[in-house]
Amino acid sequence: MKSSAPRSAGWLFAHSARDALLVALSAVQLAVAVAGVALWSTLPWPALLGLGAALVVLYPLNVNCVSHNFIHNRFFTWRPLNVVFSVFNSLAFGLPQTIYHWHHMNHHRWNNDAKRPDGTTRDLSSIYRYSRTDGPEHVLAYSLLSFFRVSFPALIRKARRHRMGPLLLAEALAVVMLVGGLALLDWRGLVGFWLPTWYLGWSLSSTENYYEHWGADPRDRYANSVSSYGFLYNLLTFNNGYHMEHHWRPHVHWTRVPEVTAEFGETFRAHGLRVLRGPHITAFLEPPARATP
Repeated sequence: MKSSAPRSAGWLFAHSARDALLVALSAVQLAVAVAGVALWSTLPWPALLGLGAALVVLYPLNVNCVSHNFIHNRFFTWRPLNVVFSVFNSLAFGLPQTIYHWHHMNHHRWNNDAKRPDGTTRDLSSIYRYSRTDGPEHVLAYSLLSFFRVSFPALIRKARRHRMGPLLLAEALAVVMLVGGLALLDWRGLVGFWLPTWYLGWSLSSTENYYEHWGADPRDRYANSVSSYGFLYNLLTFNNGYHMEHHWRPHVHWTRVPEVTAEFGETFRAHGLRVLRGPHITAFLEPPARATP
């Protein structure tokens, strides 16, 4: 790979015009959320359940594709547009983008590390952090409890130290205004549609993160993540399947991450990189030879 720097996309998009797809995906998620609340009293239950299921799926797509790629490579050449999108995407997944930014950066710094002698991990989202053994926590506990374990005060302090406090405040106010607006639109839809899909969507995002590292070797920097190279999976998830590659070169734009495989794939394989046949979310169908460090 000649350069890890993404190609310029002209006056609007900083790296690739294909980032417009990610912006559109965020807009679709917000539209589905608002529609579900607005139509709560008029849609038949099967249609409402279908809309809710679609929204739950859109959460991990946003977290792992839209928000994730925006963290590593800002979409726009003009900084104010990136600020606007950061606020907008906070509306889409109901949480300040800046909070997720620093939560994710902690994950990249420590790469899902195993427990240290003191019984904890540096990665706040490590699948080993809350396990009662040296192995990973059970996927259900990890998925359903991860959101409640987020250290919001520490992440807020981190944002303020990096002068992102005003942006975080704007994002938080936007989310509060969204929730208030949805309550005015139909409080029953807020409680019966938005809140459950919001929680289940974030839980499914945690499931995705779990299986992106389940069965990998947290002590080997060449094999601490799990990759999947299926064409359709990567087409639909903007190359999110190349997870080891992303951890190895996190600032390579999603359109170019297969180039990391071309350059380092042989090294990854030599270190026993775990590669799935299917997508990460169905990794439980492909149990690893080992799931402990």
